[in-house]
Amino acid sequence: MARIIPFAPTDSLTAILELEPPAFSRADPFRQLRYIADYVRSLECRSLVIEDHYVDRDFIEDYSLFYSRNLQAYPNFCQRVHFFRCESDQTEAELHRLLTDLRKYPAEFKERAAEFSRDRYLGFTVIKPLKGSPVGRTVLSRYPAQPADLPDQERHFSGTRSYTVHLGPVTLSVTGLAFQQQDVGVSACATTALWSALHKVRDFEEIGAPTPAQITTLATRYSLPFGRPIPSDEGLSLDQMCQALQALQVAPHVLHAQRFRTGRSFVYSALRSEFAPVLLVSSETNPEVRHAVTAVGQRLAPFKSPVTPNPVDASERVVAFYVNDDRMGPYVRMNLIERNNRVVLETVRNGNPLDRWLLDFVLLPLHPKIRLPLSGLREIAIRFLRDLYDLQIPLEGPIQYEHWFARTPTYLRELMIDNDESALGVMKRIGEILKLPRYVGIARITTGTGKIDLLVDSTSTMKNLHCLAVVAIVSKPIDCSELARRYRCEYITSQGG
Repeated sequence: MARIIPFAPTDSLTAILELEPPAFSRADPFRQLRYIADYVRSLECRSLVIEDHYVDRDFIEDYSLFYSRNLQAYPNFCQRVHFFRCESDQTEAELHRLLTDLRKYPAEFKERAAEFSRDRYLGFTVIKPLKGSPVGRTVLSRYPAQPADLPDQERHFSGTRSYTVHLGPVTLSVTGLAFQQQDVGVSACATTALWSALHKVRDFEEIGAPTPAQITTLATRYSLPFGRPIPSDEGLSLDQMCQALQALQVAPHVLHAQRFRTGRSFVYSALRSEFAPVLLVSSETNPEVRHAVTAVGQRLAPFKSPVTPNPVDASERVVAFYVNDDRMGPYVRMNLIERNNRVVLETVRNGNPLDRWLLDFVLLPLHPKIRLPLSGLREIAIRFLRDLYDLQIPLEGPIQYEHWFARTPTYLRELMIDNDESALGVMKRIGEILKLPRYVGIARITTGTGKIDLLVDSTSTMKNLHCLAVVAIVSKPIDCSELARRYRCEYITSQGG
């Protein structure tokens, strides 16, 4: 059974859902729900569809492991609230039209439902029957790519994926990354951050869909430094988070991010690689207070000096990251600040700064076949640039460098989309002469006349690095053949070299 109701600018989700706080609550249990309401309002939400009896896989697992054993009986079902960018009567009419299309035009139904999703659907939130932590699995549409306050900047949400939702027979879709509120029963911030990051891994790898209860159980199987794992009062340590990933056959890659330039670069490159990295942070004022969030996107500004002759790290464009923060909600903006050579992340709500965190570590859930560290790929990119200058290969400004991992089909598609017809010949040549791994490491130098990529085998190591090719897609002739000989790899160019 589903109800369609209007959602006015002053409406409260807490009141609509008739939620009451628990006794002796130590924290505001509805903070995340208010954030969600404000967020969907910013996306022009006008109506809700509420499913009053919804069985959520994540909650049912938590229920069977923990809540079913409480003296106080909890329901084993949830509510699910869907958000739409249209008035309630229009939402009802559109859903009725889709049902009519399903009967009359079954071949066209899928495309019409997809069009309705693109234009009107903003996502959903699951409301658990827990007074102190009601917000369950939540997937909301991302912010627009262009910020309204600073239109020269760009938002890139590469840590998100597409979700399919069924509202009766109607199939809807939304692009985002799953978020939920920690309950301190089976999950704390580290568990929910891992859970969110693993949702992104499932977008391109065939792994199971672990629930928070399963993550906590796997993480604490061999190590209990803080006592019992459930209830999860203390949360998980970094070691335990790595144990959980290994148990799920995902390779944990830990990056030390205590220095500003490297820390900023690691997060930028992880998101550029379409990962959703977990950021482990500590309070700027009290280092003993630690937290974990999942990065899903970043905000980029134009280069301050685009005509400088000196090479610029592409990550210098980053002004903020967007994170899933279980204390607040999805897509929380954290401004990037440099202080004492450290990455400081300043949480922002409604344009107002809140608390500040120091970035300590970046945890990447990787495919086990990616053996090359992201820090090593950064070293390769810097060395690649130096070798270009050492061989006196003419580079016209502005010049920037960056590095990331990409699935091979993704890299080839990007070549075709971002370049002119000359990229077609490059792609064919790559297919003819190269044996490419599942993931390829890319060190890119962007100049005023095009791009020069060094492709490296991600299954190799820094000690025994295997370079695949130097790929130059440029508008003016350039000769990088000597560089390719130095790296003992192929040279492929759009200029017939």
